[in-house]
Amino acid sequence: MSIYNQIIQQKLKNERTLLKNSEESLAYQEHISAYMIALTYLGRHDNKLKIKKRLWKSFVSSQNKNYLKKLMNERQKEDYIILEAVNKLDEEKENTTQKWGSLYGDFDWAILSYEHENDV
Repeated sequence: MSIYNQIIQQKLKNERTLLKNSEESLAYQEHISAYMIALTYLGRHDNKLKIKKRLWKSFVSSQNKNYLKKLMNERQKEDYIILEAVNKLDEEKENTTQKWGSLYGDFDWAILSYEHENDV
């Protein structure tokens, strides 16, 4: 699952870089690809995906910024989905780390307790 996290993080980093360089259309491509990965990871479907695809094709063929603005109206909802996926991935990573982080697994609390009593 960490590969999803790495890809999403890299896409978001690329998006920020492109926005700094005033490349809105390329930044949107990075954003939407991170959004699609997040949807895939969460197992969800976006009912407006066909409309977004049509708007994107219209933007690419005409370079009319109005189409891009319409796509950006959905950005806040998409950002929420991306954030939800990243949080879930981080939580899953933390759970895995806790499970496999100790050589002794579920018994590390008992060992730490024993070591503490011996030190006293």
